Amino acid sequence: MKIKLLLILLFIIGFKTYSQSDVYYFKDSNSSFSYKNINQLEFKPLRTKILDRHSNATFWFKVPSKETHLDYIFRINNIRAINVHAYQNFNEISKLSNQRYVSFKFSREDPVYIKVNSNFSSYFPVELSTVGEGTFNEKVQLTINGFYYGVAFLVILFSINYYYFFKDSSFLYHAFLLMSITFSFVIFDGILNFFNVDQKKIEFLILLDYILLSYTSLKFGNSFLLLEKYFPRVKKFTFVLFLTIILFVILFFILRLNELYIILSVLTLLLLFVFRCFTI
Repeated sequence: MKIKLLLILLFIIGFKTYSQSDVYYFKDSNSSFSYKNINQLEFKPLRTKILDRHSNATFWFKVPSKETHLDYIFRINNIRAINVHAYQNFNEISKLSNQRYVSFKFSREDPVYIKVNSNFSSYFPVELSTVGEGTFNEKVQLTINGFYYGVAFLVILFSINYYYFFKDSSFLYHAFLLMSITFSFVIFDGILNFFNVDQKKIEFLILLDYILLSYTSLKFGNSFLLLEKYFPRVKKFTFVLFLTIILFVILFFILRLNELYIILSVLTLLLLFVFRCFTI
């Protein structure tokens, strides 16, 4: 049984590696090229996911032509990739509607060029597959997500019930914390795109969720761990950390610097890590 599972895993890994071998990329550091002259440049084979700390750079992906009658789907599995355009024969390809992530459907008769950049970070995990394979993979992922959201909803409901019966605010704060965490998954899973929510609103919700997640973890941690009674200095430290997170949310919202977003993410993880250390 273990051997069969290992073979299946190797097949999946090999399949994904093969599918990505059809994708090439070019880093336009100064964002100086357009779809009219990008075909003159030399692209490199895409071996790993694009992860670059310079958010001002533009990345171009190339899907070369191929003799096949099948249609393909190119998808960028990252909600932060919002400035995305695809071109074939100097004509722009429309995005597929009601998709979790930015997706394009096209034939392989001619090369396709995809232009992408982000206000948050240059992290672009791409997926190229036939329409049938891409549709099946999405159904599997949505099924897995559905199980998680169902379990999370039950835990939230139980926490609220415990608060009602035991009158312990820790249960209520735990429910709010889990709501914030689940809301994070809803955003980054691309669920809001199903409802055609505007990208600027999604960007605002991402920043808002950092504040909600920090606040609910602060309230739950202080209530559950009784920091004010046993660790007053830790409570002061976490409160200052929370105010700092709010400050960086405001700064990033105004300045749009990727470095600020990285610091914001680190500070939020640090806050969660502090509470995690005291619960071990």
